[in-house]
Amino acid sequence: MLFRSVSQSRYAKKDTVEFMTIMNAKAEFMKRAKDINPFNTNHFAWMDFSLGYVFKDHENTYKYLQDICHRPLQTPLYVVPGCWQKGMGIHYIDHAINWRFCGGFYVADKDSVENFYNLYRTHYRRMLKDKKRIIWETNIWTCIVTG
Repeated sequence: MLFRSVSQSRYAKKDTVEFMTIMNAKAEFMKRAKDINPFNTNHFAWMDFSLGYVFKDHENTYKYLQDICHRPLQTPLYVVPGCWQKGMGIHYIDHAINWRFCGGFYVADKDSVENFYNLYRTHYRRMLKDKKRIIWETNIWTCIVTG
């Protein structure tokens, strides 16, 4: 195998090359949606298929997400919820999942989707080349923000 997965403390169900390859495709999927843009929209949202499992109050959370659809959004915009403070866990970024950003949901305008995709490709390629491993997408997002 050319690449290995990230974690030294593995979660066998998700910490696989196959699963992380899909997780690392989010930036590309968003770019493709932006390029196709069937609804001629200025903003795009990513929501993991299984995102609902993290909600404690399903009814109000879904209502809140529906309400967001009707609010005016600024440009530029790139909003990603986070779990950890900036800099937390950065010392083991290539060995374990980093929750600076939650990967299941984010919203961005067209230009920000494009810019993030280009930054992502650069950091992703560098990680593959330098470390010979696939890391979680949230780790790469953290690398992008921290330089």
